[in-house]
Amino acid sequence: MFGTAILWTHAIAGALWLGASASFTIAGLALVAGSEEQRSFVERGAGRINACAMLAAVLLVITGMLNLGRVFQLRAGSLSHAFLYVLGVKIVLYIAMLMTLGVAMRAIPAMRFELGRGIEGAAPRAMRTMLRVHIAILSMGGIAMILGLWLVGS
Repeated sequence: MFGTAILWTHAIAGALWLGASASFTIAGLALVAGSEEQRSFVERGAGRINACAMLAAVLLVITGMLNLGRVFQLRAGSLSHAFLYVLGVKIVLYIAMLMTLGVAMRAIPAMRFELGRGIEGAAPRAMRTMLRVHIAILSMGGIAMILGLWLVGS
């Protein structure tokens, strides 16, 4: 029962992270560049979405380690080479996604600094950066979820 709860929590954390990135992407594509709505979204909403994604990322790594420990225990420490390879790819994707999310999280303070100095185009520039980041996270996260389904079935 505990193992199933951890596995579902892991899957939900992954879906939450991808959902946050998808929400950002949809909003980012819907807002007119340079508009007041875009600036308001970047100043008020983007940080919350990034924080939600970061929370999901932390939960994902915790539940991932718990799941791996459980699988290792159930299989008496014998994991196939294919399992370890796929797991390695998922870990690399996770690290890349986390580093990419870090870029999005740094874009907001950089934008505020630029706005404070009166630099034009700070909000649209931050939005473009974060939009690219969240699209990349969606791409990598989709692959990671597919690989996760393979791991569950193996």
